[in-house]
Amino acid sequence: MSVEKSENLGKISVIVPAYGEDLYLDSCIESIVKQTYSDLEIILVDDGSPDRCPIICDEWAARDNRIKVIHKQNGGLVSARQAGMEASTGKYIGYVDGDDWIEPDMYAKMIDVMEREDVDIVISGFKKELFGKSIPYYNKIEEGIYRGEELRREIFPTMICDKNTLQYGLYTYVWNKLFKKEKIYPYQMKVDNRIVIGEDAACVYPAILEAESVAVIAEADYHYRQRMDSMLRRTANGVNKVSQLQALYDYMLHSIKKCRYIDIVKPQLDYFYVSYLIMLSDCLVQEYPMIGINFPFLDLNPDSRVIIYSAGAYGLHVYKQFNESRLYEIVAWADPDYEQYVGSDYPVVSLEAALENSYDYLVIASIDIEFIESTGKRLSAYSVDMRKVISITETFDAAVKKMKDTGIISYEVLAKED
Repeated sequence: MSVEKSENLGKISVIVPAYGEDLYLDSCIESIVKQTYSDLEIILVDDGSPDRCPIICDEWAARDNRIKVIHKQNGGLVSARQAGMEASTGKYIGYVDGDDWIEPDMYAKMIDVMEREDVDIVISGFKKELFGKSIPYYNKIEEGIYRGEELRREIFPTMICDKNTLQYGLYTYVWNKLFKKEKIYPYQMKVDNRIVIGEDAACVYPAILEAESVAVIAEADYHYRQRMDSMLRRTANGVNKVSQLQALYDYMLHSIKKCRYIDIVKPQLDYFYVSYLIMLSDCLVQEYPMIGINFPFLDLNPDSRVIIYSAGAYGLHVYKQFNESRLYEIVAWADPDYEQYVGSDYPVVSLEAALENSYDYLVIASIDIEFIESTGKRLSAYSVDMRKVISITETFDAAVKKMKDTGIISYEVLAKED
């Protein structure tokens, strides 16, 4: 599908923050420049990058007069996006991160829906790129046009976190969306630039709550590069991560206090917060030792032989937590995509190889309940003794109570669920 530049269609300002991504920035910018929808303003924000990003930005600006470059002192992702927003002149706002890329007709498709249906926000899926694999992800909320009461009924109840799956109804990212500028501008500019966890959520969800109309489309034309080095940085131990998450929760809670849908949204925000805290389990036990080294798997006995299943973001946290505690013997670490870890510093193996070991527990290191359920079926097919299998499904309520009893979270969090 191709949509050419037209006097009847609005200009899109695409904001591209760049920091430490010189290996990928060329391909990112090229994918934007080559969009079939050409009425673009491409704003490259060099956030004080110490590598070749500033040079790459200037080189592209010399080649394409649609490109603006902002060179600024390093201030983080939020400040870079805000600088890009202030410089934008388009009717619509899109975002692309400097190490990602987009399909040639992504914005053509999005603006076609935006203007044909006259909606405030268009939300698509995306593809996660990791180890040469391209995996599509789609929003849990079905494709469609939602207005007025439909937003309250179909979008708002699960968009931040569906308590039945502990997953987003609408993915939090800014870059798989196209916004009318007036609908995202105030929320992007309000975000405290000290927020370094959940920067996207801090502006996306408040904007959706104030939107009059939203389109969810079944496309996945954005390519999110899941880099191992960035994964490791995000999962690195650090006591600041817990306080950073608290800052996000406090900011979002303040943002929705006057929202007329607060009764619908507040429990979701709580589930989002608690689930994220659980995913930061290694950081949590580092900052709050009283919670116990086996948090959130509270029934996991010391000196046990353990198989960890899943090497995603949470799997990395669990592996570090158990490995550093020396309280358990990790006999194997398995993942469905184990072959992609060959040659890395992580000894990830197949489930079949893991099950050849003698073990006391198999810990499913995921907070995605749908993944946990599918894994349970797979384990049953291998005749695994399910009494040895532990996941957040069984321990969630106890983990929340433990965090409340130790004062990590207040009793107001998920109070209606107690």
